[in-house]
Amino acid sequence: MKRQWCLGLCVVSFAGGVVAGLWLDDWLDVDTCLDRGGRWNYDRQDCEFQ
Repeated sequence: MKRQWCLGLCVVSFAGGVVAGLWLDDWLDVDTCLDRGGRWNYDRQDCEFQ
C-alpha cells in the first residue's frame, strides 16, 4: 500500500511539473515580447511589433 501511494504521488508530481513547465514557457514568451517593446497577440500566439 505504501509503495502504491508513493508511486501515485510521483505521477501526480510529474504531471504537475509538466503543466507548470508549459505554463511557464508561455508566460516567458509573452514577457520577452513585452520586454522588447512588442505587443502579444493572444489569438495568434505571436509577438507583434509596430
